[in-house]
Formats: sequence, C-alpha cells, structure tokens
Amino acid sequence: MMSLRRIATLVPVLVCLACASVPRGEAPADANDLQRAKPGVLYAIGAALGDHVKDYHLDEDEVSEIARGMTDAALGKPTAAMRTEEIGAQVNEFHETRLKEVARREELAGAFLLEQAAREPGAVETESGMVLRVIEPGTGPKPTIFDLVTVNYRGTLRDGSVFFTNEGKPPEQSQLGVNTRCWQDALAEVAAGARVHVVCPPSLSYGWGGWPGVVPGGAVLSYDLELVSVERKAPPPNWQRDWDAKPQPPIGSPH
Repeated sequence: MMSLRRIATLVPVLVCLACASVPRGEAPADANDLQRAKPGVLYAIGAALGDHVKDYHLDEDEVSEIARGMTDAALGKPTAAMRTEEIGAQVNEFHETRLKEVARREELAGAFLLEQAAREPGAVETESGMVLRVIEPGTGPKPTIFDLVTVNYRGTLRDGSVFFTNEGKPPEQSQLGVNTRCWQDALAEVAAGARVHVVCPPSLSYGWGGWPGVVPGGAVLSYDLELVSVERKAPPPNWQRDWDAKPQPPIGSPH
C-alpha cells in the first residue's frame, strides 16, 4: 500500500543506490557515456516498485497509466499540470477507497473459511468470531497476557499459502500480550503443550489495513499453533488502572 508520501520516499532510495556506484572524487559520466544496465537489473527495479502497489489490485489499464507517468517523469517529459495539493488529495482518496473495497471483498471471500472451520468436529466458535479447535490438549499452565509464551506457528492465507512460519527454526518466545488478539485469545484458552488450529476474522488479526506486502486487508487467517511452554511473569503495578486509562493500540503486530 502506498500513499503519495510513500511513493516519494522511493526516489531518494534509488538516488542513493545510484550515488553509491559513483567512486568518491569522480564526477558522473555524461549521458552518452553511461554504461548500459545488465539484463534484468532495470526489470528488477520496476518489479520492486510494482510490488509496492500490488495491494491495490490494479487492472492492466491502471498499470499502464502508472507506467506512462513513470516514463514521462523518468525521461524528463512534461507531466500532467496538476498542483501538488490537488493530486495529493486525489491519490490519498484513491488509496483509502480502493483498499477498503479490496479489504471488504477479501473479508467476504474469507467468511467461508470461518463457516467451514466451525463445522469441524471439536471446533468452538467464540463470541469474538474466532474458531478454535484443539488438536492435542496441554498439561501445563495456561498463559496470561503478561506471561512469556514459547510457540511454534504456521500461518496461512485464504488460498492456503504460508505467510508466516517458524518451520525449520527453534520455537519463538514473546510476551503473549504483544501479539494480535487472534494469538492472545487462542493461546489463553489452552495449556502449555497444546496444539491448536485457529481461524481468525480480520478484526482479531490485521484488520482492513492488512500487513502490507504480506497479508491483504480484510484477510481471514488460519494458524496452526503449538504452545511449547509458558514462563510466568507478574503483572506490573496498577496495570489494570493504566490499561483502562490509555487508548488501545491498533491491531497488527508481526504475529
């Protein structure tokens, strides 16, 4: 996802890459003396730029319009005569509207996963909309949001593709309370040693904003979780008072 400001941040990055290739004390060569890029280099730059806008779900005509603007600007040709404030407002409006539309479609498409998961034997649907199925119960303590949990995990999108996993790596430890509501609610229901399958609506994971480049907005996510261990941590003094007094952080941690 990219606003006008984020688009602008790509420019100094490319400039820095170019500057790094010029030895100190030497002036850049004239245009006629510039060395041609190796095959695939310029395509890779274009692919990197395109990766930043793929969450907009652009069609071919829209992509062509973006390419036209990039071509004119890169070659120094006159671009559309629009004030920065005007085009900036239009870009931001398009950004918000398109991503909301995409997220809504994704949420509706993912609703089938929640319905299907709820029909599995042993599955429990919570008031928050999460569907939890215990594959193997644990025998240790149940964690609170203050405890450190050590977890093996595998997260998949609606199409079954893996977007987040520690497979082939050691279990990861974190405080339960810093994870998404999806993980918090699921792991708080089971004891150490348990393995569970959980399907979460976007309201408990990354919301309509998604995780740019990884999880689309509005995505329903599935996790296979193993709660390896729980390390008890005492709540900080006056935590309930401080928690109630401050606004809650937005949804969307790496888990």
